[in-house]
Amino acid sequence: MPSPKSKSLIKLLILALTIGLIVPNMAQALAFDGPKGAPFGPAIAAPENKPYPGLLKVKADLTDIDRRIVHIEQTIPVSNSGEMVFMMAKWLPGKHHPFMNQVARIGGLSFKAGNQSLVWKRNPLDAFAFHVEIPEGTQFITINFDYLSPTLPSHGRIVMTSEMLNWQWEMGSFYPAGHYTSQIRIQPSIKLPTGWQVGTALKALLVSANNEVTFEETHYEALIDSPIFAGKYFKRITLSEAGKTPITMAVVADKPEMLAISDEAMKAHKSLVIQAERLFGSFAFDRYEFLVAASTKLGSIGLEHHRSSENRVSTKHFTDWKNAYVGRDLLPHELTHSWNGKHRRPNDLWTSAPSVPMRDQLLWVYEGQTDYWGTVLAARSGFFTKDQALELLAITAATYENLPGRSWRSLDDTTQDPIISGRTIPQIWPSYQRAEDYYDEGTLMWLEVDVKLRQLTNNKASLDDFARSFFGQSPGDWRVDTYDFDEVVATLNAIKPYDWAAYFKERLSSKSRAPMGGIIDGGYDLIFEETPSAYFKASEEARGALNHNFSLGLSVGRDLSVVSVLWGSPSYEAGIVPGSAIMAINGKTASWEALTAAISAAKSDKKPIEMVIRHDDNVKTIELNYSGGLRYPILRRNMAKPALLDSILIEKPALKTKG
Repeated sequence: MPSPKSKSLIKLLILALTIGLIVPNMAQALAFDGPKGAPFGPAIAAPENKPYPGLLKVKADLTDIDRRIVHIEQTIPVSNSGEMVFMMAKWLPGKHHPFMNQVARIGGLSFKAGNQSLVWKRNPLDAFAFHVEIPEGTQFITINFDYLSPTLPSHGRIVMTSEMLNWQWEMGSFYPAGHYTSQIRIQPSIKLPTGWQVGTALKALLVSANNEVTFEETHYEALIDSPIFAGKYFKRITLSEAGKTPITMAVVADKPEMLAISDEAMKAHKSLVIQAERLFGSFAFDRYEFLVAASTKLGSIGLEHHRSSENRVSTKHFTDWKNAYVGRDLLPHELTHSWNGKHRRPNDLWTSAPSVPMRDQLLWVYEGQTDYWGTVLAARSGFFTKDQALELLAITAATYENLPGRSWRSLDDTTQDPIISGRTIPQIWPSYQRAEDYYDEGTLMWLEVDVKLRQLTNNKASLDDFARSFFGQSPGDWRVDTYDFDEVVATLNAIKPYDWAAYFKERLSSKSRAPMGGIIDGGYDLIFEETPSAYFKASEEARGALNHNFSLGLSVGRDLSVVSVLWGSPSYEAGIVPGSAIMAINGKTASWEALTAAISAAKSDKKPIEMVIRHDDNVKTIELNYSGGLRYPILRRNMAKPALLDSILIEKPALKTKG
């Protein structure tokens, strides 16, 4: 048996051998720096401000109406062999987020040099980029593919119906990488179903016997800013005065009788053009065409372009002017964008090519001030009466005055919402999450600025002066002229010195009250009554939802499904969630009338409102402890203050000229 001393020596020897084995392995382990990632994909040339050699051509065959498929053929001149990258548009003005639809809906893509098929490979990092090897001696390549438009609303926005279509060129065209798109010349053409007519900002050069329309050549940036409305039932109306910049309206409709434009409607649309010119002082375009669809079949749209706009309106928009007024500020809003958003554009929302990401920080100017002018111009031109405009402002003010989401999220942060959600992810709790509030809360903020200017100058200056100075200084010039925060502030200070920078920074970052100064100092108070305004009732009918957000804190669809629940409201505290269905109210079958009656009764008897609610497969009875009665917002005139808000909404006379 080994002695204790020998045992110790043996242990030391084993330990030494073990360390000798372990230490090299430890060193090797320490030298291993983790998995090796794949290298980045093939490079895509950055846009340069240089002309692309040659003229591109693109033809869209729009005749396959039954299957709603568009057949595209495009020719692109090439001057060198080797790899080229062809792009589809990704970041588009007015979308405010990368737009994936067009690249997801193409099929049958092929690239050819003469009769030779070329191999293409999509960039692994940018799905909008396609790498193609160009053979020696090639002068042109041809691209063919199909755009597979939605056939059901669940597939996406409907852009083709049996009666009309809405074609956007970014859905069916490529452009070569490495150039500003304003430096790429292109000539578009379309083929339409027999008998259809077309509206667009593009100028038609030739219309063939088989309804092929060839347009004048333009640059690619202008092409994707020049969409098309075409239809079986079509009417074009001139809205501008003789000798003025031509402004027209191309209307398509589901049925021919929807094109019967009433005298009131015609007067208002012509007045809109007049009031817009008086506001801005000049036109920011050489021509303009409203593209309007009176339809329930075409997908909803309101999208600005420099020399046109895409608008879907009520089927009664032209024929029932007295009653079909909810949402009628759409056309004034989109027209305003020709100045704010197109001619003048935030510098972080202008890019040299639609492959370059945009930044949305100044949407509170781009969209917020446009939304304000949309309401104002609607009132000044007769799209709204003054009372309708006030009733709409009351709903907006009441919504944002007590918005729960303001406790944690600033107005400035909501400008990132289009990128966060892609405008496709629905809000579950919008009052708490907040969404694109720079539109409506932006309206309240710019109203406050307008009223403040009027107060500071004894009503001698207003935001109208800002509009003329900031947007209207280059008559007929429709080039893009960018702006930033400092220029907005400097222009306001030139009208009336004030700490405008501090004002905007506080309003944009504030997590307290909504900007109510425009209403209060404009001569009105926000109050709640037990009877809804005419606009409130019409809005419920138009949206198909009973709105009790200002009492119980919920809105309910015609099928008694819960559309929305206000965070922290009595409905929220009772456990009602969006998507629930109300089955019974106070022991009776649920209905809109029963719900309204229950809210009214609870104010008198102070008893909880009992509801039977179904959510998924679960049915439960709940009690809502609310006795505040029916509450609908209105603006009540405060006679102790000047009616500045009234003066903002009234029609503006023509500017006096000297001499």
